Amino acid sequence: ALYDLDLSGNAFSGSIDPSYFELPALWRLSLRDNSLSGQLPENLAAAAPLVSLDLADNRLSGRLESRLAQFRDLSDVNLNRNRFRGPLPDTFQDLPHLRRFSASGNRITGSVPASLATHTELAASAAVGNVAVDLAWNPLSVDDESLEWLASLGTDTDTLVLPVSDVQTQVDAAELTVTWTVSEMPTGTTGHYRIETEDGTLLAETDDLTANSITLTTPDGLRDSVSVISVVLPHEGNPNVVESGSENTEVTSPISWVPQSVSHPVNHGEFIQPEWAVTDINATTRLTDISDASLFAQEPSIAADGSLHFTPSGRVGTTEIGVEFTSASVTQTHQFSISIGVAANRAPSFVPGDALETDTLGTLQIVEWASELDDGDGGSQSMRFVIDQPHADFFAYEPEVSVPSGTLRYRVKPGVSGSVEIGVQLVDNGGTENGGVDSSQRHSLTITATDPSQTSAAAGLASDTSAETGGGALGLITVLWLLIQLPRFRGDQKSVVRRRFVA
Repeated sequence: ALYDLDLSGNAFSGSIDPSYFELPALWRLSLRDNSLSGQLPENLAAAAPLVSLDLADNRLSGRLESRLAQFRDLSDVNLNRNRFRGPLPDTFQDLPHLRRFSASGNRITGSVPASLATHTELAASAAVGNVAVDLAWNPLSVDDESLEWLASLGTDTDTLVLPVSDVQTQVDAAELTVTWTVSEMPTGTTGHYRIETEDGTLLAETDDLTANSITLTTPDGLRDSVSVISVVLPHEGNPNVVESGSENTEVTSPISWVPQSVSHPVNHGEFIQPEWAVTDINATTRLTDISDASLFAQEPSIAADGSLHFTPSGRVGTTEIGVEFTSASVTQTHQFSISIGVAANRAPSFVPGDALETDTLGTLQIVEWASELDDGDGGSQSMRFVIDQPHADFFAYEPEVSVPSGTLRYRVKPGVSGSVEIGVQLVDNGGTENGGVDSSQRHSLTITATDPSQTSAAAGLASDTSAETGGGALGLITVLWLLIQLPRFRGDQKSVVRRRFVA
């Protein structure tokens, strides 16, 4: 079965073959850095179980609508630098595992949908330092609350293209006049307005950002499907593809980039931040000084795809790292930080055993009761079991569970019978800072003590006794005494016979 399909950087053109999206075991698909056009497929016969989808740096267009919702297992979506347009679909709750959604450098308009703003997994991803949502360089219509939310999830809100508003159309004979309200822009801003049809066909454009109308000759039937898109280039240069007429130009000299600080929630395990660095052909990035190298078993490095990698040494702390970024012979020096073990502790867990039965004779009980002990953080923490609801009148030896074997030991008091319930939790030493959890779910254990004399065998013997004379008990004692004396009796008889034979 094909699990991983990487066809990036192959100069493929034309539309995407829908059969890629129907491979029954495919979990990762990368078609980035090609010349693919057209729209994403919809209404697939059987959608692949995709977890990661990378379609960045193509010429894909159209509306996203509910096309992504066909892949419910998606965790990572990269649609950067394409020509997707229209509003974002309000179907992100259909992607419950989504941890990153990137669609910068497109023509996405409208407001931020509620299903994106309230997505719990995206918020959790941003909480540990990831860029969970990147909608930079899109002409979104956002209020202050949306700007604050987008910034908290990783979007550089300074790059959001200022949208136009109040688009009006007026038909006069064979001419179509389009008017709009001009947004206030910073001094020195450059770019152009695009007038296009609903399907993205360019009708006209102007690089006069003070203009608020344009007149063109166009069929009457287009007047209700015309939109105005502002494509703006701030001073530092838009690193994404922008269109001017029918030609594509890329602003690559120089590229502006600022490294993002990252956080690893635990002090163990490999950390990977995808697309952390710029990987443009005209740009290079390298790490320089590390202020505290002892935090790493494998020091930070940048892979060819721009991802940041490192492995903690087991320590907790924060270190500053230098970065040299070169673009078009211009070198910039930056710093960023890596924090290890500063996020919330994850709860430990274990698999409890069944309810237990024991006798009332005071026997020490040793049971392999708990299994699959897990501290929640890869085995880096110490653990212990905590027993609540003690029953001093029931136990001679209070229950305790050992780590890591899960062995349960206890002893009931002789003669005590009945049932008790105790609570068992596994606790680690990771603490509860930053909202961490150091205790497992509480599991209930029922222990029942039964008097052996109440078993069926004992009950049978008891039924033969006489309550009035005690004869039954005396008879039982007599039988036992005879069984003990029988070997001696037989020996004595042999001696008598032997003596008689000699005589």
